[in-house]
Amino acid sequence: IPIIFDEKVYGIINLDFYKRFKRLNRTEKKIIELLISDLPIIINHIFNLRDLVLDSYKDILTGVYNRKILNEEVLKDYKYFFFIDINKFKQINDKYGHLIGDEVLKIVAKRLVHIFAEDDIVIRYGGDEFLVCLKSDSDFLTEDIKNRIKSSLSQDIVLRDKRIKLSVSVGAFVKKEDEPLNSIIEKVDKLMYKDKNGI
Repeated sequence: IPIIFDEKVYGIINLDFYKRFKRLNRTEKKIIELLISDLPIIINHIFNLRDLVLDSYKDILTGVYNRKILNEEVLKDYKYFFFIDINKFKQINDKYGHLIGDEVLKIVAKRLVHIFAEDDIVIRYGGDEFLVCLKSDSDFLTEDIKNRIKSSLSQDIVLRDKRIKLSVSVGAFVKKEDEPLNSIIEKVDKLMYKDKNGI
């Protein structure tokens, strides 16, 4: 009996009668029907849980990277850093509820992924803050990237007939040679707050 889920065969159940073939009774038929209908779903859930455990570098809510990816070795070839904060995100949660707030975070993460190249790293740093790291073999004008981020993320989001207005603050920093990662994050975070305060 093939175990099928989403038109994909995960395996086969083999019924073995020890002495000779016999006709299945009603209970045995019911057990087989339950196996055929439920087992593929259970297996799929197990696969999804395995992926979540193994991919511990991913943020469960947004699907982008989480802070575990932040280490010197992974980011040694990255030169451009952008720290992004959603302005007045608490007001969105207070006005529309946390479920809507979660959907906003997912959309912001998706927009960031679409802006940048595949080998760039988008990280949910915490709450409504994101960090984007760009490779050092690229030649960017940081103000152009900042403007592109703000333009994309400041487009209204429509969820459940609610139009949510967004704006973001962005700090941009270009790494100097051999600068420690902790120092980079501290500096780009401060630059984001300067942008938020209009300095």
